[in-house]
Amino acid sequence: MSASETLVVDTASRVLADLADPQTIILKRDDARKAALWSSLQDIGLDLAWASETACGAGASLGDGFGIIREAGRAALGVPLAEALLAGLLSGPAARTSRTT
Repeated sequence: MSASETLVVDTASRVLADLADPQTIILKRDDARKAALWSSLQDIGLDLAWASETACGAGASLGDGFGIIREAGRAALGVPLAEALLAGLLSGPAARTSRTT
């Protein structure tokens, strides 16, 4: 794992530990908590880590994204972070194609 991947994963781990305590998530299964958590994840850009820079993402490596997903699993998030990361990754070629036509 490169130094940048370690930095991204460590940052995601710290952020998720602050935002998503697993015990709180298990005990409070309400949508208000999920909405606030999702908003915070979007504010820091974790949902767009795999999206290309032209699509307003970070253009992170696969290792970075899988590290974020691993940390999200450890935190038992309950929000669609992995799905958002994958959507950003898959929209990259479409975003580039639509901008050139």
